[in-house]
Amino acid sequence: MINYQLYFKEDTVSRELTCSYYDATLRKAAEISASVVNGIDVPDLEKRMGSVNWEISSDNHSSEDFDITDQNTWKQETVMEEITTDLEMLASTQEGTALANTLKYKFWTDPALQNLIPELSVIKSKYELSQRFYVIDGNGITASEAYRYLNNRWMERKIHASNRLLHQNETELREAKTGIKRTGNKKGNKHSKRNVES
Repeated sequence: MINYQLYFKEDTVSRELTCSYYDATLRKAAEISASVVNGIDVPDLEKRMGSVNWEISSDNHSSEDFDITDQNTWKQETVMEEITTDLEMLASTQEGTALANTLKYKFWTDPALQNLIPELSVIKSKYELSQRFYVIDGNGITASEAYRYLNNRWMERKIHASNRLLHQNETELREAKTGIKRTGNKKGNKHSKRNVES
């Protein structure tokens, strides 16, 4: 998924609005792999969160949207309250805290809700890439070109991360082999010393 945020300026003479630049944010899906943590069924919680409309922006809702006589409205509120309770229970452990925050990030896309997510910047760094593109005299990078650019950057980041992990594993393997070899040499030296003394 990619989001675009456009910025316009008004010409002081013609009063026309022109786009000066836009920010493109590529957002990759957050994968939740855990099963049960702290008594919470994480896949079930994820499914329930996906069934709720979390948009609370005033642009999308008004006081008229809440019908006190509508049973579906109360059911929705009840489900959201149960989900919030489970998220709090999940976040009561260190492992669960990371999962709860990731679940919130995945479904709480409304800016007002995202402000409630702890360590949001850390989570975004794992799943998002952003870039500002300027428009000069009506010319600039198109939206599709911006998407391809960010997607290529994402692939490069994954490749670099894989290479770093591979290098780290190779280094640890070499160090482990070196440690085993040194241990073997020490044992061999002790055995030779005993033969000389005898």
